[in-house]
Amino acid sequence: MHRSSRMPRYEFTATAEVTGKGTAIRIGRVRDISSGGSYIALADTFSKGSLVIVTISSLDAIFQCEATVVHSTMGIGMGLEFRNIAPRFQGVLDAWLKQAER
Repeated sequence: MHRSSRMPRYEFTATAEVTGKGTAIRIGRVRDISSGGSYIALADTFSKGSLVIVTISSLDAIFQCEATVVHSTMGIGMGLEFRNIAPRFQGVLDAWLKQAER
């Protein structure tokens, strides 16, 4: 079980931009989010184990961090485990999660 799957997950809708080393930005939709990761609906997924940079944009803020692809289904989406979250982005994530708990 991955760290992110043990944490409460919340429905969350936002735009996600995901890029890997030497790849173009791929645009998807966030379907759920937790303090440890997120599920991104995306047709052109990265393979399991890929290291990526994810940028999530909501109406009120932007979150960005490194992530590892923990599962991937081509044509459907992928689960990401967040890594190395900078303090300013941790604050954004915490605020989104607090809002989603309501």
